Formats: sequence, structure tokens, C-alpha cells
Amino acid sequence: MVDRASYLSFLAERGYREEEVLPIVDLTRLPDDGEAAALLQLLATGAKNDPLAALVSTLVSEQWNVNRLIEPINNSVQGHFATGNKVFPGVFPTRSFNGQSVRREGGYLVLLDTGCMELHEAAAGIFASLWHTKRKAVVLAEILNDYRERRLPKLETYDPPGLRGPGSYDRIIFSSRLTNAGQQFVLAHEHAHVALGHSDIGTTRAFSAAGDTIAVKAHEDEFAADLFATEALVRGVRGKADAEIMIACFGPFLTLGLGLLLEEFREAAPPESTHPAAFARLARITTYLTAHYAQYAKLGLEFLEIVGGAGAKLGYQFSTTVPDAEVGYQLIRERLAPRTRLVDRLMFWRRR
Repeated sequence: MVDRASYLSFLAERGYREEEVLPIVDLTRLPDDGEAAALLQLLATGAKNDPLAALVSTLVSEQWNVNRLIEPINNSVQGHFATGNKVFPGVFPTRSFNGQSVRREGGYLVLLDTGCMELHEAAAGIFASLWHTKRKAVVLAEILNDYRERRLPKLETYDPPGLRGPGSYDRIIFSSRLTNAGQQFVLAHEHAHVALGHSDIGTTRAFSAAGDTIAVKAHEDEFAADLFATEALVRGVRGKADAEIMIACFGPFLTLGLGLLLEEFREAAPPESTHPAAFARLARITTYLTAHYAQYAKLGLEFLEIVGGAGAKLGYQFSTTVPDAEVGYQLIRERLAPRTRLVDRLMFWRRR
């Protein structure tokens, strides 16, 4: 099995201490209103069995960094897959928005780039704010520039309406749920690889000067992991309120939409990329969700409008038109042969 000790050992071998990993939020700098009021209200009124309330309590009392936030998210995801204790996540400067799996005795460490989880948080906050769509797109573009330049994305500097002051509690909690959905998808994708046996049959390549290697899967395996992860997370909230299902469906749109924008900073996916092009992954997930959960995909499709606006602000234009659902799903269901060019058929993306 792999666990926290495995992760800390991995860091120590490379000269890192855990406290050097950036925290998701500096709780000593929280304002007197807005977030602080919402956190205090959550602690005061949240049910004792509410995992979010328990998590906030831990953060406030112990000042844990982002790794302590990831652990309960990973535990919640693990129940959807027969992966046991074979997967453990932690932050590491991989310089890749995609999670990267490193083989360790007994399983895999999933390395999440410094700032990756914070970028999810900032983007979800932008979406949940009361800004109009055009303003959301502008701020998202600026936040992405921060991440690209290795600065921690900090949405609070933009003072987003609806996330501060009186009456902001519900919207802050909504933003937190959206953030959690995206982070769950990132981790569920890696669990899906292990559950499907991909991590045991893929090739490896070096990704650091220390000689570390990451497991590289076939692109069709990446698509399959996206689909498996999405379906597992949505099935996990079936029977619950419609809002819970909508939030679960939002997760893949959040992660892959951000990946689409970040990819374009590098003039499309580099040849050594470990994952398929983001627009190909997003096209398949969009096709799948709109074919089978159309009434719950609304939030995700609205986020794609913001992604398109941010892309235009950065010099790109993305088509957010949903591909033909029936044809697209049939191709997904049959798990395409590796040489099939779904991207060419869907024409999902074009440069302006």
C-alpha cells in the first residue's frame, strides 16, 4: 500500500519538506467578513457528520496545507473504485496540470502540480460569483496567467461580488462544492487508471532531473479513465437532489476546461505530453454527459462559455458547440481503436 509516509519519503528523497508545499489558503490573512463569516457559520451550524464542516474545523485548528485538503477528497473518491490503498495523492512541482502517477512499492503516488488545486478553487469562485459572463472570462484569463507564471492564483485580489460580505454564505459554499467536484474528478481519473489496470501496462518516462519516472498510458486509456471517472462520480450521487448531480457533472468540465486553456499557452499539446489533447478529452466528455445527463450538464456548459471567453481574451477562440451526441457516444462506448481520429471527425476546436 502507499500512504502519507510514502509521500513524505518521496519528498525527503528529493530535498523537499512538506511545509514548502504551498497552502491552499493562508488562514491568518482571512478578512473579517466574507470567507471568515462563512467558515464560522459552517462550524457553528454544520452537522457533526458533515465532512465539509469537519474539514474546515481541521483547517482552522491545525493550519494544514493543501495535502490535508486532498486526503479526505481522495478517501471519498476511493470508495467508487476497487483500488484499495494503492493510490495516494500529494502536491509536487510537476509543471503539468494533469495528475502524474509515480510507481512506488505497493501502488502509485499521484503527484498534483503546485497550484493545481488552487486554480480549481479560483476558477470555481469565478463561476460562482455575481460577475457577468464577460467579466468572469476576463478574470479567468488573468488567473490563468498567474498560474502559468508560477504564481499562486489568488481570486480574493479581484474582490468577486457575491463571495464576500453579508449574504455570501450560500454562494461561498456553492463555490466550495464546485471546487470539490473538479478535484474529485482529477483524483477519480487516476483511480480509474488503477482500477482498469492501465497503470500496470503503460510505459514510463523520466520527468525530473532526479530520474523520477511517470506512468504513461495509451491515449485511449486516458479517454477510458475520463469516462469511467465521470460515470463513477455521477452514479455516486444518484438518488440525491438534482443540485448534487449537477455539481458532480460540473467536475470534468471544470478540470478539462482549464486544461484546454492551459494547453493553448504552450501552442497545443507538446509531443512529450502524457495525455491526449485537452479538447479531444473535453469533446468526448461533453458528448457523453449531454447524451445521458443532459438536464444536469447545464452548469458545465455554462462554464464552457466562460472558457471560450477567456480563450478569446488570450488570443484564441474555442467552439463550445456540443458534438453529435449519438454518434459521439457510440464511438466512446465501443472504446475506439487507437488509430481512430475522433478529434478530426468532431472538429471541436479551431484557432481563430
